[in-house]
Amino acid sequence: MENIEITNEYDIKILNLIFKKLFDNQIDYSTKQINEILNSEFSFFKRKRIIKQTQESSTQLFSQNIFEAYFFVEKMFDNDIKEIYENIKQANNIIQNEEKKKYYLEKNHLMLDEIIEFKEKQFLKTLKLYCSDLYLYGKTYNFPFRKQYDYAIYKIYYNPKNDSTILAMLQYLKDDEYKELESLKLKDKNGYINKLTMMIDTFKVLINIEKIVNENYILNKRLNIFKQIVSFYESKNWEMVINLISIQMEGLFFDYNRFVEMNENKKAKRKSSLKNKIAVLEDNYYGNILLPYFKFDFPTIRNTIAHEGIMEFDNIEKTAKELILICYNLLGMFTASYLPYNNLIFLFNSIEKSQKDACFQNFWKMSVLFFYSNIEKCTDSRFLGVFGEKTVNVLKVNLMLDGIL
Repeated sequence: MENIEITNEYDIKILNLIFKKLFDNQIDYSTKQINEILNSEFSFFKRKRIIKQTQESSTQLFSQNIFEAYFFVEKMFDNDIKEIYENIKQANNIIQNEEKKKYYLEKNHLMLDEIIEFKEKQFLKTLKLYCSDLYLYGKTYNFPFRKQYDYAIYKIYYNPKNDSTILAMLQYLKDDEYKELESLKLKDKNGYINKLTMMIDTFKVLINIEKIVNENYILNKRLNIFKQIVSFYESKNWEMVINLISIQMEGLFFDYNRFVEMNENKKAKRKSSLKNKIAVLEDNYYGNILLPYFKFDFPTIRNTIAHEGIMEFDNIEKTAKELILICYNLLGMFTASYLPYNNLIFLFNSIEKSQKDACFQNFWKMSVLFFYSNIEKCTDSRFLGVFGEKTVNVLKVNLMLDGIL
């Protein structure tokens, strides 16, 4: 492209003033509106030339002028869109299972529409946040979280090439953490198993599994079985670990469905098939992490155990330790703060801890009296005053607790 004679400082100053005016107007201009305003002052090619010269003359990664920030944010959105298109291409080219292909295509197409809409409607707001970070911190502080759509943070869960077993083992892996585990799994099997062992020990997975099951009134009935799983793990009886934990994980989905249905005041229904049981993940916080694994990979293990009774895995120790970590992640659903019973537990634990402090004793006595008076208000009487038992409307209690907490 031929050189264009411009006065850099003057042109950049004009463009910065234009953006400052856009910011000061307190209007969320769309991308199209912003470009129309800029084009009224400068051609597209002239703007590109200015930014290129500005970048070449800067020793920093980002210049703190608004015009350069505009191109950075625009490129950031465009890169996400480009990656989504690549995911769609990969899903069509490498996935043979039609149901799995459909899952990744729908997931990426929905996110593509969301990003395009977000870019169109929230571009200026995002640009303001970016410039604010540069001004306040001299860097883009936690900037991916500011884009406010899932793909900005959870990219690895949209890529159909990624190993869903690894993704299911930990909550929200970072890209470099995932790559390390994938590399070990493919190239160094012993190193991979050692890494799994280290993760189980570091996160105190076995202790925490027992703790979660013991403290949850729905899961508590499974405590003895989970103690056996821990015992078999410690004695390195990997076949029994795989056998027991696979059966229990399917049972956990039934228990979680009970949890959710009781929250919604519905009678719990026994869902017979694994497909129906895991449907609860589709609109769940844990869906990104666990759904692909339980939808496409876990059924192979489950069916092998249920129908053949013989386990022929390439490495049973690896499989056992993967299942332990995945089970621990799955149990995390039962500790989520959006479940009403966990609000109750949080309140009682807070009371117990605070009673040790004399300053809080009177406060908590008042809180407990207030709490139980409201529980009474949320209690439904017997039918016609005679039939059945009094029942607590958990939804009302949860709404009340939200007000208290």
